[in-house]
Amino acid sequence: MKQARSLLVASTKEERIRMSAGERKVESEDHTGYNWRNVLTNFAAMSGIFAGFCITFIVLILGTPAPGNGSFTELAAACGQLAVLALGISAALFISAAEFFLRAKEFDKYDIPAGYRAIQAFQYSPTDEAWRKFEEESDDKCREYNAKGTSLYNAAVIMIWIGVLFAIFPYNLWVAFVVAGLGIILEIWQTYGRK
Repeated sequence: MKQARSLLVASTKEERIRMSAGERKVESEDHTGYNWRNVLTNFAAMSGIFAGFCITFIVLILGTPAPGNGSFTELAAACGQLAVLALGISAALFISAAEFFLRAKEFDKYDIPAGYRAIQAFQYSPTDEAWRKFEEESDDKCREYNAKGTSLYNAAVIMIWIGVLFAIFPYNLWVAFVVAGLGIILEIWQTYGRK
């Protein structure tokens, strides 16, 4: 029983293998695993919040009459429709991203409840190929769904900025391009600058 508890504390496969072999000192290079901070739930929640923001913004745009008259009214209405389109696409992307993040959470091996892990420790030895294969497949699926969710999330943020561009455009062309351009550039930098 004491060995099963120590196996639950071990965070990586190498640590569990060493501990099951009777080795007390853990010298694993990988002390933290993928999603060890358990952020998938936060990603899903933020996607839901941003989707709600987009839908609220759409309602505000559709509920506000176009300012002015003549050609400016037509321009404002056309820009309003394009803003609604961009924000609608963004909301759909955020909802899909949240679904991918929640799906990734289903395969998060670091989120396996301690009770289930203890049962598996008695059923399989830590060196058992079936358990290692289960963990590797779970980790691969978790990473795959997280990557898909992240891609949709980043695309949705860019679509928000495009929606903001069209929402501000009829009022002030320069402000619209500065605000939306800065938002899009920072999102692209945040997405691709880290790699």
